[in-house]
Amino acid sequence: MTKGGISALRQAISSPAAEKMAQESARGRSFGEQLRSGLSAQEKTQLDLEWQKQTHWLIGHEEFTFEVFRQNLVESLEERNALTVVQRAYMNYNKYVGKGDIAKQHEEQQVELAEHIKIVDAMTPSEQRVPRLLNYEARVALAAELGLPKATVDDMMLKYENLHAMHSWLHREAEKGRRLPSTSAELTWMMMARPTREVSRLNRLNALRMMSKKDKLRRWYQKRKKVPPMWLRYQDEER
Repeated sequence: MTKGGISALRQAISSPAAEKMAQESARGRSFGEQLRSGLSAQEKTQLDLEWQKQTHWLIGHEEFTFEVFRQNLVESLEERNALTVVQRAYMNYNKYVGKGDIAKQHEEQQVELAEHIKIVDAMTPSEQRVPRLLNYEARVALAAELGLPKATVDDMMLKYENLHAMHSWLHREAEKGRRLPSTSAELTWMMMARPTREVSRLNRLNALRMMSKKDKLRRWYQKRKKVPPMWLRYQDEER
């Protein structure tokens, strides 16, 4: 790493990271171990700050429409396109100490965000007003039109559904004057403890996504009160 890179990295070390490094130093850890622990603490702090920013952003919008969702995607992409020297040095050092190629992950996130914006722009006004219209057939057609895998359209919709559910929950809690979570982990268990209708729907969708093809077929027959074929009446042997 160059002298300029090391200098930038030192600037990037935040107070929580410095405190963690001091703790590790007091335990007799090597400088490399201190730095790894410090960078881990900084990464957690950065994630929490990004989450808090996202929370304030969601609370600032009365409704969560696809127009608002697109704005969120654009702002996220602009932030990733405007990395500082300090941030680049931090990513390079993570790769240097074997914590993964964060720069590559960053580029993949940029591509993903650009694709999601492209998908939103290609949706019809009706699909943006009523997301349920973007069913399996519509997603296949949209993906083919844009030359993207259907999984990319699914990922975009999952991101929209997650933010929409988070938006509904945060607004309800704020209106009731309840304390809002300060971390993403805290938000997860609080949403599970007091879900809104949108959160409950998202939980059902996620459970459905996790089901096997056979379980989905069994569910289809059960909902329609029909007798499934013999090969579907029994659970797989491994279960």
